Amino acid sequence: MAHARQVHGTNEQAGIWELAATEPWLEVTHDRGRLFVRTLLPEEPKRRVMGGPMQARQVLSGSMAGRKYYGGDPLGYEHRLGPAVFLHSPNAAYVLGQPTNLGEHFGVGATWGRLDVSPLDQEDHVTFLHLLVPTDQVVDQPPTVRWERRGQQAVVDIEFIDQNVHVELALGDGPPGQVTIQDRLSREILFEQSLASAVHPNLPIPGQAN
Repeated sequence: MAHARQVHGTNEQAGIWELAATEPWLEVTHDRGRLFVRTLLPEEPKRRVMGGPMQARQVLSGSMAGRKYYGGDPLGYEHRLGPAVFLHSPNAAYVLGQPTNLGEHFGVGATWGRLDVSPLDQEDHVTFLHLLVPTDQVVDQPPTVRWERRGQQAVVDIEFIDQNVHVELALGDGPPGQVTIQDRLSREILFEQSLASAVHPNLPIPGQAN
């Protein structure tokens, strides 16, 4: 976070940072992946990142002894309970005693912290719209993005190396919008689909016992 100012914390590894308005993208890297994050709405957001080193702990006794997990730290920033606009707030943390069954996926990966976004001014109604672009770590620059708000609709165009993505997204009442993906060279439409307008419960699997 080269364009961020630390506003709270005891050292440079843990605390709360405010992102500069001149740097619209936030980058998150892990293993061989990279995630670009950009806030489109509100248009002049206050963005703060909070987190800490998330040191791995070990279960000390019992059948799970030696198992690694990330419980955070009582004085850390990994699991702050309050929004980042409040510099002083309690932090959640836990220590395992003698667990008997944690499951195979427990403790996989560390949760370093979070991004908090809020409007500059207090408003009764605020719309949040974030763009997330997952890619490989070898991609070191975010894609070119153009977007505009047309009444109650957001129109976003994203230029990747080999594809153009066009998104129309409802911000209020009306049709939910659609996604179109086009090959940049041939202009062939690779994917086109309307966004979901309703959520339905899963149907039972035939022959499944109730």
